[in-house]
Amino acid sequence: MPSPLGPPCLPVMDPETTLEEPETARLRFRGFCYQEVAGPREALARLRELCCQWLQPEAHSKEQMLEMLVLEQFLGTLPPEIQAWVRGQRPGSPEEAAALVEGLQHDPGQLLGWITAHVLKQEVLPAAQKTEEPLGSPHPS
Repeated sequence: MPSPLGPPCLPVMDPETTLEEPETARLRFRGFCYQEVAGPREALARLRELCCQWLQPEAHSKEQMLEMLVLEQFLGTLPPEIQAWVRGQRPGSPEEAAALVEGLQHDPGQLLGWITAHVLKQEVLPAAQKTEEPLGSPHPS
């Protein structure tokens, strides 16, 4: 009897996608849009492919994949600035992520410093770079 979940994940043949970071694969899976494909069957096939690239069932046990899902869900429940900080620390488990959040509760200045540094990096550095570049110079890509 066929699985109600569809065919098992097949290895991806594209060498670039097999070597991508798990976070990149997760974002591609979560960012999938129905409009990217021709119809519902193609959408399901693409979602399965993207999910397999992220969870890598050929390399991870069921327990490890569940931990990845729980970690993602836990991070999604956090306020955006805390979520971004915790993701930046690259926790390996939900427990590690929870410990990082607990650490922030004991030392909120740690998060404030991170937010300040990232706001400055996004707002001040591009302006400073623009003033230092000579006119007509190509922008790095």
